[in-house]
Amino acid sequence: LGHLVQAARAFRLAADADVRDVEARFALGTTRMALGEYGQAVAALQTAAELAPDRSDIRGHLGLALLASGDAAAAARAFSVTLALDPDFVEARLQLGLIQQRRRAFAAAHITFMTAIERAPKNARAHAYLGNVLRDMGRFVDAQRELALARGLAPDDAEVIGNEGLAWQHAGELDRAIDCYTHAIELAPDSEPLRSSLAQALLLAGRFDEGWAAFEHRFM
Repeated sequence: LGHLVQAARAFRLAADADVRDVEARFALGTTRMALGEYGQAVAALQTAAELAPDRSDIRGHLGLALLASGDAAAAARAFSVTLALDPDFVEARLQLGLIQQRRRAFAAAHITFMTAIERAPKNARAHAYLGNVLRDMGRFVDAQRELALARGLAPDDAEVIGNEGLAWQHAGELDRAIDCYTHAIELAPDSEPLRSSLAQALLLAGRFDEGWAAFEHRFM
């Protein structure tokens, strides 16, 4: 972290030396993000956005900083502005869709993820997130289709494979869910959410010894 702290100090000095230095503010904000100093990141990026209101990259990072700081409503507004400036900013669209999904605005999230796929048809996360929201809408066959597409695009992505497992679990296909979770854990062995999902699926399948062992593994 030492080099990040030094970089933040340098960018802070540059920003103070020229209050209209957009790049220094932007760099300061992204460095604060990397340090986990989200409040200070928001302040720096907000100033940069005010100095350069047409910069979609700054607005997108501001949205991420606001989201990390816990202000989902402000983050959604920032992502919406980002997309007005640059409709092809897929990450901003995906993050907006995730906010809508967490708010249980599933129809809105569905549209957002569909648009992301139209803009970037080979983006595995877009297909995975669409699959998740289709699952939340009870459209399990459609969800599995999208998650299978995501897995085909990113066969070594633990998040994508874990999402496919969750869809199978919701559809009652516990053996397939367990296979997905097991494979995902091989790719991301330190993921506690994946191990919890595996444990729950094993217990639901009546494989109690394996299920409790998976739970206990989290605390080893």
